Amino acid sequence: MTTKEQEIKALEQIKKIVKRLGEGSYVGTAFEGCFEIAEENIRNDFGCSMKQKLQSASAEVKHLKANVQRLTSTLGEAQDTIKRLEAKLEKEQEWRDYEMKGNVSQSDYNKLTEQADTHYMTDDEAKDILYNWYGFAKEKVAIRNSIPKLQISRHRAIRQMGRIDRLPAYNATDWNYIRFDCGRISYELYNGDLKFFEW
Repeated sequence: MTTKEQEIKALEQIKKIVKRLGEGSYVGTAFEGCFEIAEENIRNDFGCSMKQKLQSASAEVKHLKANVQRLTSTLGEAQDTIKRLEAKLEKEQEWRDYEMKGNVSQSDYNKLTEQADTHYMTDDEAKDILYNWYGFAKEKVAIRNSIPKLQISRHRAIRQMGRIDRLPAYNATDWNYIRFDCGRISYELYNGDLKFFEW
C-alpha cells in the first residue's frame, strides 16, 4: 500500500503532466476540481471522488426541489385560508359607506354640480374667491380636488377605500363648494359657509 507521501508525489507529477498540456486542454478541463478532492482525501484519509460529489449534489438538489414543492403547496393552502378568513371577517364587520357628519354630503355636492348653471372652477379661480371673501393668502392655500372615500364597520371602525372627486364648483355666492387646506388646517367652503373639514 502506498504512503501519503507517495500519493502526494504522484499527485504532483500528474498535476505537472496536465499543466504541460496547456490551458483549456480537454484533459485539464476534465480534471477541474479533481486535484482538490485528491488533496483532501490524502490529508483527511477520505475516499471521495468527483462522481460521489456529483451524486451527493444531485441528491441534495432533488431534496431541495421536494422541499420547495412541499413549501409551495403549504403556502398555497395558507393563502387560501387567509382569503377565506378575510372574506369571513369582511362579512362579519358589515362595512358600509360612511360620511363624516360635519362634512358636506356627497348628495348635497351632487345637487350643486348637477345644476345647468353650475361650473367647475380652476384652482386659481377657487383661490381668488378664498382671498376676496376671507383673506386667505393664495400662496398658502392648497385646493383639494377629492375627499377620502370612507367606510364604517358594525364595530364603528373607519377605513379609507380610495377617493371621491370633489372639484371646486360655483353657481352663486350662496351656492358653491371648495375643499382646501391652509397650513395644517383643512376646510370646506359650502354655500358661502366656511367650516373645518373632518377626516
